[in-house]
Amino acid sequence: MDIRKKDEGRDLAGGAEISVPSFVDIGTIVRVDTETGEYMDRVKK
Repeated sequence: MDIRKKDEGRDLAGGAEISVPSFVDIGTIVRVDTETGEYMDRVKK
């Protein structure tokens, strides 16, 4: 079975736009690499 992750553009509260995997829902807190601006992972509360 070939499973591929689809990246989607999301706007952050600070105004930046990043690509995140499709399983990241709106309102989810994410960690972003400040040097590259890339999505790293979801943050648990």
